[in-house]
Amino acid sequence: MAINSVNATRSSNFVIGSEARVFAGHINDLNDFYLYTSWSYKKVFNLAPQFTEAFSKESTTSAQLNETFHVGDYCACTINDKDWDRGVIRQLDSNGFATIYRIDYGDVQRIRVQFLLRLQEWMFQTYRLAHHCTLSNIIKPINGWPSNVIDEFRAQLNRSNLYARFLNYNEIREISEVEIRVKGSTKTVNKDFERYQMERSVVQINDQHVYQNISMEILDCTRPNEICMLYYISPTRFYVYLKEKFDSHTSFQIDLQKSMQNLHTLSSPVKYQVIAVQDSRALWHRAVILDVRDNLSNICVYVFDIGHIECITINDIRQLPQEFLSKPAFAIPCRLYNVCPINGNEQSIWKLDDKVHDKFIRLMVNTVNCKVCSKQDKICYDVEIDIPKVGDLGAFLINNNLVSHATMGYSPRSNFSSGQPPQQSLVRPQFLSYGILPSRERQQQYRPTQQLEFYNNQNTMVQQLQTRTFNTGFQNTTAQQSSSTLSSIGSLLTIGTYDGYYIITKIRSVAEFYGLSQNRQHEFEVLSKELEQYYNNSVNNQSLTVPVILDGTPCVIEQHDKYYRVIIKHRENGSKVLVKLIDCGDEIVVDTSELLQIDKKFCTIPAFVQTFYLHGYDESQNSVNITRNLKKLLLNQWVHIAQQGLILNGRYGVHVTLCDNRSVNKMLLSN
Repeated sequence: MAINSVNATRSSNFVIGSEARVFAGHINDLNDFYLYTSWSYKKVFNLAPQFTEAFSKESTTSAQLNETFHVGDYCACTINDKDWDRGVIRQLDSNGFATIYRIDYGDVQRIRVQFLLRLQEWMFQTYRLAHHCTLSNIIKPINGWPSNVIDEFRAQLNRSNLYARFLNYNEIREISEVEIRVKGSTKTVNKDFERYQMERSVVQINDQHVYQNISMEILDCTRPNEICMLYYISPTRFYVYLKEKFDSHTSFQIDLQKSMQNLHTLSSPVKYQVIAVQDSRALWHRAVILDVRDNLSNICVYVFDIGHIECITINDIRQLPQEFLSKPAFAIPCRLYNVCPINGNEQSIWKLDDKVHDKFIRLMVNTVNCKVCSKQDKICYDVEIDIPKVGDLGAFLINNNLVSHATMGYSPRSNFSSGQPPQQSLVRPQFLSYGILPSRERQQQYRPTQQLEFYNNQNTMVQQLQTRTFNTGFQNTTAQQSSSTLSSIGSLLTIGTYDGYYIITKIRSVAEFYGLSQNRQHEFEVLSKELEQYYNNSVNNQSLTVPVILDGTPCVIEQHDKYYRVIIKHRENGSKVLVKLIDCGDEIVVDTSELLQIDKKFCTIPAFVQTFYLHGYDESQNSVNITRNLKKLLLNQWVHIAQQGLILNGRYGVHVTLCDNRSVNKMLLSN
């Protein structure tokens, strides 16, 4: 029977905000336990005898005994040879055992397949009786909850007259966030365990290597995105998913469960290895290893499609089949734009008992719209969220004195004379301090609709290229090309540099480094999406072969599920060529079979990065140490660029100022 066609596949739905008397069921920990309402508590005691009676009246045929079961099938199972319960098959072993998740109890049992029976049709007509729950606003420590804390929690839930308020239901994780209290008490059980949770800043991921094998899902920077909450840590780190991806993710998870049968445990797991991990319901999830203890007792992993970090044992991990690497991570890391703890700044740590956590969770119960303001070092989206009947979430929290307006502070760097290594922190681009406006205020400036029309209209693009004037800030430069030479030299066009704010993307030396202007960042994101849509469309496959491999030929390559415009610099040897990524500044060697023919509409857009050198340098200063220090100061940072001096070999002499107003030229070239 299809998994989503029967009531037994779901718990009964509570009205968000409603309160009911509850009874404790199976308890794994504070973020993974089961509750019964008064009705379901009585029902669970009556259902098993009803099943047992029904099966005892039915004669078991040889066909039933030899019936074939599959992963995902619902079945009747027994663990004491007396009472029958409902379950779903999570795994089928080659030795004749099945791993069963008992839907009315919440536990997992290993049972011989020969003791399983098909559920009769009437047995599907009752919802799952055990409600899967987590304590709202309580973050699980990375190393898990200590056993004494779990024992204390069990003791609390075994008391009589317990009431639970259902604050939210996570459809992906199939879990309700609840607040529990004893009747008549104003203090919640949640409050009692608040002190045991870990600092919220500890459980967030800031490592770009995490996504080197499974890419991040993309939020559209040109329009509002419909999102739902997936996993909350704080207003400056939470995980969402795109509502439109729900059905495809559900199908993907079903396929993953079926593929994870009879796979062996890993003997030598290593850092950044992509794996599958099993949760308490015997479901498999994609994850990446962050740390491995010497004795393999604890393996720290990040779960891609949920967004949380936890430590597990080696028995709960398997090699992830290759076909499940291509789909982007379902969980999208976000932070609320331009907010910080009350009376704090960007470096302040959120308090465990901060009132904003509860309010944030309660407001994010439904599908909401978000707009992207920026992206923090390719890891985390800065977003504005629009809540129905509330409006802008950030403004609401600020107006209610739950958060403060963030003042963008300078991220400390190493003092080069101290001999101390630089701090390994991923710094959010300093948008506000540079006068960069939030997304709502930027829309008039960027006019994304017109940009998309420009990219999609080849005639317009050709006309723009043939006679296009670029306002450089210093002079007006007109680039004129004939349409016959469009495909060969169009992508060599660049826009002259101008004073402003740039993110530094590549550093070769003080005589050559690259930056992307803040004014063109949005345009670059639009182009990236257009490239992805075009080259992932199978209709275009027949015209992608590059006919002639010549120096200076523009092409497209795919790297880590992203597409980049490149120029062929020269052949290396055999089938290898050196190419330059014109929108990043990188140079890499690729095989000629990786080169894709560039469509002419992508040739008309000038290269996004500018090439700079530090004004005032001479060759005697171009040393290893000065290049290393330049990288520590500038790489992936937003800085102010002002043109000074001559243009040498296509590179602009510039003066660079950090966000704390320190002059890079003076720091590195003063001696």
